[in-house]
Amino acid sequence: MRRLYKKVDSTLRGAFRAEIEAARAAWSDDALGAAGVVATGGDGARQVLQSLGATGIALVDEVTGGVPMGTLTGGRAAGLPVVTKAGGFGSADVLVRAAQAIRERRFAT
Repeated sequence: MRRLYKKVDSTLRGAFRAEIEAARAAWSDDALGAAGVVATGGDGARQVLQSLGATGIALVDEVTGGVPMGTLTGGRAAGLPVVTKAGGFGSADVLVRAAQAIRERRFAT
């Protein structure tokens, strides 16, 4: 069983490597004019933070229960609004609500 897990884990890492590299490339200086970021899943949020050099998220509010909103701390995008959502969690419209919350909310940088 452990051997199978390692093979699946390795396969998934390879499958997502191209997506991760594309996301890093997308965060060029031109992309930093974005209103904010909505990241789903722990791995997705971690990759966003790492690619921007952020050291954490300062929590500000919640979009809905269990869907926090904050600003990135550290790195070249410090102060950028961010919403994180656990994978497989939330209502059908939670991502739309997260994007609206970022557009409507003004953050102090």
